Amino acid sequence: MQQQWWGFAAIYQYRTYGDTTALGWAKANWDKILQQQVTGTSGNGKSFSWGSSCAGKSNLGGVFWKSSADDTYVNAITTNLFMALSAHLYDLTGEDKYFTAAKNAYAYVKNHLWRSDGLIVDGMNIKTCAITDWVFTYNAGKVSYSFCAPQT
Repeated sequence: MQQQWWGFAAIYQYRTYGDTTALGWAKANWDKILQQQVTGTSGNGKSFSWGSSCAGKSNLGGVFWKSSADDTYVNAITTNLFMALSAHLYDLTGEDKYFTAAKNAYAYVKNHLWRSDGLIVDGMNIKTCAITDWVFTYNAGKVSYSFCAPQT
């Protein structure tokens, strides 16, 4: 997860100083994190597979908490950070891959982690579909950027 914060630091460095090297760092961070975004029912360096949906809603777009092979947890902050980083990169580059990643992350959060009272829960075990109903302010803080991102 720290890598995502570094991606934001690089985005801000690029926006503030026009440092194209920093934009390259942000893109490299994004490429690394993309490897943890759920795109199917296996892969992502994991030693297990999972269903394409939980509670009848797609699992596409969530981001694993840890890169370890046995980690089954798809976490709100990792997904929200990736969504916001993707939205920033789409805004800066216009490249569709960033928009698609942001849109998929947003859909995952909306489908699985956004409670009816508007709060964002901590995450979900993608293998068992068990939700961890802990609420932390930072989970909602990063998802709010998506409302500023282009929507289609």
